[in-house]
Amino acid sequence: MVIVNNDNYYDVVLNSDKLVVADFYADWCGPCRVLGPVLEGLEANNPDVVFVKIDIDDAGDIPIKNGIRSVPTVLFFKDGKEVDKSLGSVPAKSIQGKIDAVK
Repeated sequence: MVIVNNDNYYDVVLNSDKLVVADFYADWCGPCRVLGPVLEGLEANNPDVVFVKIDIDDAGDIPIKNGIRSVPTVLFFKDGKEVDKSLGSVPAKSIQGKIDAVK
């Protein structure tokens, strides 16, 4: 997974020609720690998708610009635009379904 912050957000997320799955998380968040390995497993099975992690405590105004109100939140970006979202710690099947729907 690519760690995203203010320095690389535009290039990695908004300027990507691939589907981007962005995990907005915090180190202190229990459900985020549960979701992390789920997303890592999905990353291994979806080599054509870019998976990124964005720590809300270190990402400056990125969470605010994306309307993040709780963690974990997973946003799906295609051609620089948000096309779907997932709130909370959800099963891999749910996230894979969203990936398949927006590819």
